[in-house]
Amino acid sequence: RDFGGHQNWTPHLDRWSREGWKFNHFLANGKTTEEGLYALLTGSNPVTQPGQSSIYAQALDPQATLPGTLHRHGFHTAFLTSGDLGFMNKGDWLRRVGFDEIEGHEAAFYDNHPRYHFNAVKDDTLYDRALLWLKNQGQNPYFLTIETVSTHQPFHDPVQNKISIEGAFRYADTALNRFIVHLQSSGFLDNGLLIITSDHRAMVPATAQEKNRMGPHYLSRVPFVILGKGTPSRQEDAPFSQQDLMPSLIQLLTTEAACAQPWQGVFGLTGSTPPACIASSRSPWPDQLFLQCGPGDKDNHTIILDAENTRYLGTAGDPQYLRLVHSARTGKPNRPSP
Repeated sequence: RDFGGHQNWTPHLDRWSREGWKFNHFLANGKTTEEGLYALLTGSNPVTQPGQSSIYAQALDPQATLPGTLHRHGFHTAFLTSGDLGFMNKGDWLRRVGFDEIEGHEAAFYDNHPRYHFNAVKDDTLYDRALLWLKNQGQNPYFLTIETVSTHQPFHDPVQNKISIEGAFRYADTALNRFIVHLQSSGFLDNGLLIITSDHRAMVPATAQEKNRMGPHYLSRVPFVILGKGTPSRQEDAPFSQQDLMPSLIQLLTTEAACAQPWQGVFGLTGSTPPACIASSRSPWPDQLFLQCGPGDKDNHTIILDAENTRYLGTAGDPQYLRLVHSARTGKPNRPSP
């Protein structure tokens, strides 16, 4: 509820967010898992090329991704999920993104555990695997991405063993809380950073309450909170998006200067610069891209994705964003950091 929703299904996440660096207006750039991961891990907008069925097919420079950049700075990078890495060739894409270590539902750790949708174990089991992974790390820095599955459709609640959206989210919230408590008691939060976010909004119809509480961006709002070493207990009211994670983490974790692209912002401990515009795609309108360039409706624009006829719908915005969309749709790789 603290992130704008009208349900009170994640009380533990809400409580932890009040103790950390909470982002009140954080937007997903895409509408699917692959689009969310693409934005978070490459810093680029997940606009597919004409004829592509998935953003995973997009060309990229592994040296210019978030795991690739952190690897160059001495970080060991890993991706753990309870899901199937063969789905949509996710495992191959993660290797191209530059992770040193990738593990999915086939891991021996999950043998003899119950399986649910996507042949995945429940979140608690994935977090236990992550805690073991963390325990086995030495003193060198690392970047670990954990992808959970329990809150994905069909929303199976493993506690009540039934399909329930509310039950699935309440379970996931309880499992996350248990994980954070372990991190706190182990001392991880004294020295490391924990970032909690989502890949996209739940794929269920929006309600009138959501529209009223969150305004025109109700289809893109997702939670985002940072806990751990040096993070303030404060709320960030400026709008940010998944694309901003890469330049922001590079600035926070390395000596490399953050290099923000035209529709990227950078959030930092000593100051933040929101993006000039945030671009997001939404499930009901797959051929459109929505731009938020200010607080009011007059500052929002829509781009129609129509090959060489890609254009603004109605009131036109800054032409540089049309050029960026054309660049992405013609297959220009993500640009390396300086």
